[in-house]
Amino acid sequence: MSSFTGSATNFGSQLMEISKKWLIEWEKHGVNEANIDESKPKFFVTAAFPYTNGPLHLGHALTYSIPDVVIRYKRMKGYNVLFPMGFHFTGTPIISISESIARRDEKTIKRLLDDGVPIEVIESFVNPINLALYFKDRAINSLRNMLFMIDWRRSFTSVDKEFQKFVEWQFLKLRDAGYIVQGTHPVGWCPFHQSPVSMHDTLNDVEPEIQVFTLIFFRDEENIIYPVATLRPETVYGVTNLWVNPEATYVLVEVDGQRMLLSQEASYKLSFQKKEVKPLMSIKGSSLVGRKVVNPLTMEKIEVLPAGFVDPDTGTGIVMSVPAHAPFDYAALKEIGYENTLKPISIIDIDGKPSLLGVEVVNNQGIKTASKEEDRKKLEELTKDVYLREFNSGSMSRELSSRVSGEHIYLGIAKSIEGKPVKDAREYLKEAIIKMKLGDVFYEIANKPVYCRCGTKVVVKIVENQWFINYEDENWKKKVYDALRGIDIVPNDYREQFVNTVGWLKKKACARSRGLGTPLPWDKSWIIESLSDSTIYMAFYTVIHKIRMHGINPEKLTPEFWDYVMLGIGDVNRLSASLGIDKGILEEIRKEFDYWYPLDNRHSGKDLIPNHLTFMVFNHVAIFPPEKWPKRIVVNGHIMVEGMKMSKSLGNFITIDKALKEVSSDVLRLSLILGAEIGNDVNYTKQLTTTVTETLEGIYELVVSVNSSRHITEENMSESTVFLEKTLETKLHRLLQEINELMENYKFRSAAIKIYHEINNELKLHFKINGLYRSDLINRIIDSWIKLMSPFTPAFAEELWHLTGHKSFVVNESWPDPSMFVKSDEHALFLKYIDTIVDDIGNLRNLFSDKKEVIIVASSSKPCYPAKARSYLADNNQLRELTRLLAREGVPSPHDYARRIVAFLKNLTMDELNKIEKLCEYEVEILRKMSSYLEGLLNLKIKILSEEAPEAQEYIVKKKQSPLPMRPVIIFK
Repeated sequence: MSSFTGSATNFGSQLMEISKKWLIEWEKHGVNEANIDESKPKFFVTAAFPYTNGPLHLGHALTYSIPDVVIRYKRMKGYNVLFPMGFHFTGTPIISISESIARRDEKTIKRLLDDGVPIEVIESFVNPINLALYFKDRAINSLRNMLFMIDWRRSFTSVDKEFQKFVEWQFLKLRDAGYIVQGTHPVGWCPFHQSPVSMHDTLNDVEPEIQVFTLIFFRDEENIIYPVATLRPETVYGVTNLWVNPEATYVLVEVDGQRMLLSQEASYKLSFQKKEVKPLMSIKGSSLVGRKVVNPLTMEKIEVLPAGFVDPDTGTGIVMSVPAHAPFDYAALKEIGYENTLKPISIIDIDGKPSLLGVEVVNNQGIKTASKEEDRKKLEELTKDVYLREFNSGSMSRELSSRVSGEHIYLGIAKSIEGKPVKDAREYLKEAIIKMKLGDVFYEIANKPVYCRCGTKVVVKIVENQWFINYEDENWKKKVYDALRGIDIVPNDYREQFVNTVGWLKKKACARSRGLGTPLPWDKSWIIESLSDSTIYMAFYTVIHKIRMHGINPEKLTPEFWDYVMLGIGDVNRLSASLGIDKGILEEIRKEFDYWYPLDNRHSGKDLIPNHLTFMVFNHVAIFPPEKWPKRIVVNGHIMVEGMKMSKSLGNFITIDKALKEVSSDVLRLSLILGAEIGNDVNYTKQLTTTVTETLEGIYELVVSVNSSRHITEENMSESTVFLEKTLETKLHRLLQEINELMENYKFRSAAIKIYHEINNELKLHFKINGLYRSDLINRIIDSWIKLMSPFTPAFAEELWHLTGHKSFVVNESWPDPSMFVKSDEHALFLKYIDTIVDDIGNLRNLFSDKKEVIIVASSSKPCYPAKARSYLADNNQLRELTRLLAREGVPSPHDYARRIVAFLKNLTMDELNKIEKLCEYEVEILRKMSSYLEGLLNLKIKILSEEAPEAQEYIVKKKQSPLPMRPVIIFK
């Protein structure tokens, strides 16, 4: 018996020792190292390399556990697998922390101390490279302790000279293809650092999303502009008034020679979008109430009114009121008693009829204010519904031009959109307003607030002479759409998000004026930003170890070198002569790339679909031929802890190091896999890790117990035990088939449940019925079971493998094939029949919960109706014919019996259908042989009677029911 007795906590400690033991052995024997092997198909997997601005956490553990399961499984299936890992230094996150330390920022220093960094080490972090290297070393240690099968020979950082040369080549290829452009565009911007920012530059890795508003210039009698920022410019024809927040501060500014009034917050944001915004004076919002302004599209005079719902930090802080089509506006008019004074104006038709949808939904909900919290929540939902319905189903009023005063010059604009769908009218009006200088554009951070890592709120800035990757190039997009059709997305539910991302992607700023990284090769004053240098780095893994092994100077890694290695372009003899690199070495490096590429699997979190993962496809399409494009993208969900999103602010942030102090690597890995199927969010809980630890302890005890039990051969077994072993072997065949299918389809949670629970339960049930023993079959099952566990809990499996007498590494063993267990069609049929008996007893058990014994009276002499029913499987009409046949033969309740038979037969394979007569012929005998199985499964005493037995006749008379083939009479005693 095992020496691992006692609590799960004690066993958990032993599991930690097991992990350390086998990690040392595997590394000593180079198990993780992957080299070219032409005799095997290759399988190349990568996952998003981590930033080294802090310790790795459970999110990393989840992201890397999934590909590790994949490559361990594929290795056992005969593939030559490669799983490398690099480290991302590029960008501003690391520099931001260094700057905070230089400023002696107490929060930053405390966070680092909490992360276990000694104070003397923290002081060295004023040099950002020291910080990055420290957390890189910690990350390697964490990943090693997680037992990930990473080939560390291929590790690199994104500031290594070799990698920078690779990135330079990448950008020269993009520029030569016309995908790098320079121009003036809006970007997310940190005012403190005076630099563009993207996802990796912000707190919580939030990508700043830029939204374009249309500004419409309302003017007062002094020609002061009241700019309204709107996403629905077509509704300008239904404006009844303007709203301002009476408590907010507004600023009169001069912009491009015109005076403009807008909120203080908007004035600040506008200063980043215009060359000069000159403040003239501040004005309280309440002093604007009552002023009259002119609608530029209708020439109608309207009043400025107060509304507390106006957010001065959204748009310009001035909102146009369209009560007919905006629930908030109508509710606000009701609140101040103006709903009858300023009557809503319908300018959008629904189903060809004038609509007052904004009014209707407010009245239907009985909303009377726009300021109460409960009303605001309702109004937000109603607004979404109204806007969506009008956009998808609405058309502009056919009497729209009547809204324009007299024969005004802009009457033609209204006439041009009368009767047009809202979506078309909106685009037309946007262009017309800008062209006629009736307004402008205004950019806003749509998902605000977004903060730079330095703590400064991100704004939108119009940057001149900025370098961009032109992701809006339509020809490029078409190629990416084609590529996506050939890429397997796991889960496929995310495919639409990829397609949508390709559709809306615009130009992306690809360079920064500060940060770590690679200088832009043609303009060294710019640094390539972090989401732009990490799009094809997967290819670099294939060759970096060879570049280092041969001591190639980074200066020799010219664009011509990469053209040859990655694309096969150029004459190797000339290249060898010009670079001074041996021809054989160049060919060796080229062979490495050509063998491992394309990338078989790319693993990352779902938050990277709108950026990195889609950028990866774009850049591969731009640089590599189709046969080198990625084959599969696997998207995992987020990590939660005890049902809440993991966050330092919530106090539930768990690093890998911290988790591994509480549970072993095997427990952590299996808990993450069991937390959810790929793509869904994983909930990591103390209860889950406790359950997993207890499960592994139970498996350990069972395997060791079986291993120490006596061995018996089939000749020494009872007839019942032989029968049950064949049944168990049939079950294992089926389970292996199911597990294989689940593994191939990346349903790892479901596969793990079958491995750690279903096989476990089947074995425990078998030994409960037959007693503990070893046989040739049991030995094969235990060996196969340990192999099945190896991708999920590798150290635990290795320990069991050696405890059962093996000398090899289980990681080097082959994945169990279902054919190693003989499937008996008869036993498969018997098991499905027994399942129906179990269901029947289970359904009746609630009525007889206090009963301990079940009598099963089986048919032994009636015609085999199930065999006759084989031709009645197709549809309900044939079911009716079967019912008639049974009725003619005097079968009671023929319809119910017919449905039972057909439902059962539809669940059978053709081979099983061909054995149906045997089930009828030996039904009583089968039930008797399986009675101990039923007893063990149901914890009931089971007695099997043939219908001819006198005792059975008593029950039949009492029950007023005769048994039929495959429908025995069940009596609780």
